[in-house]
Amino acid sequence: MDFDKLRQWFEMAQKYQGKTFWSGVFDQEYAKQFMNEFNEAGQGNVQTLYPKADIFRNPQEFIILIDIPGVRKEDVQLSLAGDSLYVRGTSRPFYSDMQLIASERFSGTFERAIRLPESVGGAKISAKFENGLLEIHIVRKLEAQVEIPID
Repeated sequence: MDFDKLRQWFEMAQKYQGKTFWSGVFDQEYAKQFMNEFNEAGQGNVQTLYPKADIFRNPQEFIILIDIPGVRKEDVQLSLAGDSLYVRGTSRPFYSDMQLIASERFSGTFERAIRLPESVGGAKISAKFENGLLEIHIVRKLEAQVEIPID
């Protein structure tokens, strides 16, 4: 990010809007909500970052590995639409009867769209879940090259 341009914009806003411009910006309800979500996640929108995934490809299939430690298989749903795999679920907090002192682990509902490099609709798909790792195999639907006649 170019901090000089941001500083120039800040100074221009103060010059034309008055010294109180910035004090009112963060008093707005939407700004408070945004800042709370940002601070709780420690980084922007956690929904786009959780769960973490790796995607592998060979000529026959895609393999997607998704880390969801502490989540039960019954609390996860998978769906596929076009070139996107959707994983939804709930990570339940542990020891809910105790006071939480510090937290670095995600808990709550999550939803993530994982975009694949090609459409796989109607492909053969299998998934297994073991020790917090969800492994999904999607058979690639490679279409033969078709020659197009030119008139």
